[in-house]
Amino acid sequence: MEDKNKSYIDLDKTKKKKDSDEIPKEKFGYGIGEPYGREDYSKREIEDYPSMRGEYFIGGNYKERKFINLSDKPLNANINKKGLKRLILLPDHSPGRGKLPVGSVAVYSKEEHIPTSEYLGPDIGCGILLAKFKHPLINLKYSNYKLASRLRASKKELGSLGGGNHFIDFYEVSNSKSPLFKKRDQLVLIHSGSRLKGKEIFEKGLKGLEYLEKYKEVNRFGKENRKELLKLVEECVEDKTDIILDNIHNSLEVNDDFIYRKGTVKLKDDELGIISSSMGENAILITPKPSLKQLEFSVCHGTGRKISRGEAKEIYFDSEEIRKKICIPSIIYDENLKNEAPFCYRSLEEIFPRIKEFVLVKGILKSLSHVCS
Repeated sequence: MEDKNKSYIDLDKTKKKKDSDEIPKEKFGYGIGEPYGREDYSKREIEDYPSMRGEYFIGGNYKERKFINLSDKPLNANINKKGLKRLILLPDHSPGRGKLPVGSVAVYSKEEHIPTSEYLGPDIGCGILLAKFKHPLINLKYSNYKLASRLRASKKELGSLGGGNHFIDFYEVSNSKSPLFKKRDQLVLIHSGSRLKGKEIFEKGLKGLEYLEKYKEVNRFGKENRKELLKLVEECVEDKTDIILDNIHNSLEVNDDFIYRKGTVKLKDDELGIISSSMGENAILITPKPSLKQLEFSVCHGTGRKISRGEAKEIYFDSEEIRKKICIPSIIYDENLKNEAPFCYRSLEEIFPRIKEFVLVKGILKSLSHVCS
């Protein structure tokens, strides 16, 4: 049987093979990985991608607005092009609420653009916190059942998980090139955001300085919320953790320009990131290569949806097989899982060839359990 871990990283050959973190060409073929090879993406223009333009890019000075599409789908969104300097679609690109699709980076000129709540949508400050348990988990099934029960019973906003694709997953390190981890270390991954506070800002349609102030406030709440969820996890497993990272992937950076990252994470230097996959599948730990600068130091946080939640509702789903593979508490029914089932998402094998020139794989995590609302 093929070892899936070798799809991303072959730790036994790191000294012999410089690019040991890349997926073998023979597995995916030239047509998928190589077109995204060693080009300088910062020099690509919108008009280099005529099939991706769409009606909202017809006309105007394309030489000043660079467009990159690393996904398997064309742009399908009502993008405001006034002041738009760059638009990047990462491999997890999919439609989302607000004026920007999920898995995108949009750079707007400060002279021509006023930031508003419409761009990031309601899930401001959404992020992923990764923490390492200090000791091996004693009873995975009971701990997850207790966690799911406590989340369901809680009426507080701070320390709540939220719906959609927000989750708490446990992992075990399969392989690692990072000094932070050794094989069989166990981790928890918490994916949650600013809850109703972000939704309130989105619905009010805040703009300018008022939006920027509320954005900072809500971001702080999102981080505190993930820390509260981590405390709950520690109580349920009766162990302490060390936080490894807490990366926001719905953010607005303000410098010489406005940089929106929707569903994308900013990574610089040796910062550690994680890309999770569909329910029950591996996640990978990554660090940026220097070439990530060409993508505004931005990388995807997940593999991205293949089909919408509406389409997922029409597909028959039985969780029996995935429950054999990982621990999912019995109080989480199939109707809670269906919209986020594995068939709804791309795989790591699908997206990794499109970003392998920009990131180094530092480790592989095996999924142990899944808890959602």
